[in-house]
Amino acid sequence: TMSPQQIDELRRTEIRTAMLENISPKDHRHRSHRKKTGASLSFLEMSNLMVASWKSTDDFTRDVFEELAEVGRKMYRKRVAEYQDNYPVRIMKLSNFVSLPTAHHPQHSQQHPQHPQQHPL
Repeated sequence: TMSPQQIDELRRTEIRTAMLENISPKDHRHRSHRKKTGASLSFLEMSNLMVASWKSTDDFTRDVFEELAEVGRKMYRKRVAEYQDNYPVRIMKLSNFVSLPTAHHPQHSQQHPQHPQQHPL
């Protein structure tokens, strides 16, 4: 027989093994959720199924998925840093732009009175 700790470690390993390949974004043009089910699932139906499944998931499994999410965040940050190192000219800081007053948001002209007519380009 296995101890509870061994069972948890086995569960963690199985979840991580199954999910690690799915951390990075994939090409979703084939819409496998539609092909595999045989029936057409709308985005809303698929979302509802995922929400119901997540709500019924136990705390241990959620923790494993949170660990995987952190792995994914680290991978993403690394890719962004590599991109910024390789393409520094394409990176523009938001602070380089000035909010311009628009017809929909006239309050912007009061927020930035020192730059009423300035445009970043």
